[in-house]
Amino acid sequence: MSNSNTPKKKKSSVGPVFLAIVLIVGLYIVAEIVRPDEVKVPKFTTEQLDSILQETGLHYSKLSSDYTAYSFVKDNIEAGLKSPSTATWPPKTQWMSHVEEIDFQHFKVISHVDAQNSFGAVGRMNFSAEITFDGLGYKISEAITY
Repeated sequence: MSNSNTPKKKKSSVGPVFLAIVLIVGLYIVAEIVRPDEVKVPKFTTEQLDSILQETGLHYSKLSSDYTAYSFVKDNIEAGLKSPSTATWPPKTQWMSHVEEIDFQHFKVISHVDAQNSFGAVGRMNFSAEITFDGLGYKISEAITY
């Protein structure tokens, strides 16, 4: 039998509220740390890159990376032309002089293309594009035509 004069203990709601707050803060912290849409690519100095390449036995070719950077920009510019089949690009032998390597992962391409516009007249379009290699591929960070 229970004694009716004994005071009953009230159930505290502080425990579940505290647990909910801790859970929400924990989920927020995890969401801030793990973001799949943000790929963090380390930046290397030339010395670090040389060391990595030497350790792994891989070979970095400035010629290859400049050519790839120019080709990537060329393909993207060509996709925006009214008549891409009429495009005349600088000869491949000149491409390297149109590419500036900012660092191992960033390039700037300054060049031109002659192509027909929507009226059929051939005109020259000069362009400048900055691209970044993120480890998975190239991305254009800025492109200007003039």
